[in-house]
Amino acid sequence: MVLLFAVLCGCAVALEPAFKFDWTPPLEVIPHGPPRAHVRVVGGSEAVPHKYPYQAALINYSYFECGGVLVSDQFVLTAAHCVTNFEKSVSSDIAVLKLKTKIKMNSKVSPIHLPKDNVYTGMPLVLTGWGATKTGVQSFSVLQVMSTSAIGLNHCKQAFPWLDSSMFCVYVPESSSTVCNGDSGGPAAYNNSVMGIVSFAAKGCLPEYPQGFTNVFAAKNWIENVMEGSERSASGPSLPIPCTLLVLFLVLVLVYPFL
Repeated sequence: MVLLFAVLCGCAVALEPAFKFDWTPPLEVIPHGPPRAHVRVVGGSEAVPHKYPYQAALINYSYFECGGVLVSDQFVLTAAHCVTNFEKSVSSDIAVLKLKTKIKMNSKVSPIHLPKDNVYTGMPLVLTGWGATKTGVQSFSVLQVMSTSAIGLNHCKQAFPWLDSSMFCVYVPESSSTVCNGDSGGPAAYNNSVMGIVSFAAKGCLPEYPQGFTNVFAAKNWIENVMEGSERSASGPSLPIPCTLLVLFLVLVLVYPFL
């Protein structure tokens, strides 16, 4: 059972975390074709405290495993492969988690919006997470941030021909930035909307290949249905209309003689 904590960004980026790292890596896929550019390390920089109040972390007992993103006072999105044994097919790698109690929002902890529009080629995206900054090197204890941009589906299919419209890729030529172990489930954000969830990368976190994200816009209706269905369940079952009418009829029959 994965225990979920919405990590307060003020603590996450400013203080040494109390948990250890046991990353869930992005789904490792073998790319087709040659690398796009020569790069050296997995890049990124330290995040400004409190700037990304939607960032969440999945903690299994005392071990940090995956990132997540707060989308309401009680729901977090993450990658499906972070919380279940995911199939080899990478399509629709997304999960909705419900917190046991609602979060009290403030200037340091607040949700990000679901997207109103689909991701487009060239869209600038901001990625955040506690993942490894070099292959084989322990992750940073403070939140890291990197900038990238979305590429077209056909462009990404040159490396990953099995890709479908439930996913999209990011890639910046000659950039040293890429997602890696521990970034799984984290957000790709644009204009205060979560556009993607970290899903897969080339084996070995090679930044010379595109990185893959679940397309949140493509999953938006499903996400909203899950959240709304959970809220309805929490408020208790309601009687179907025929049962409601029957109860009303019985009340009238029993009460009418006394009126």
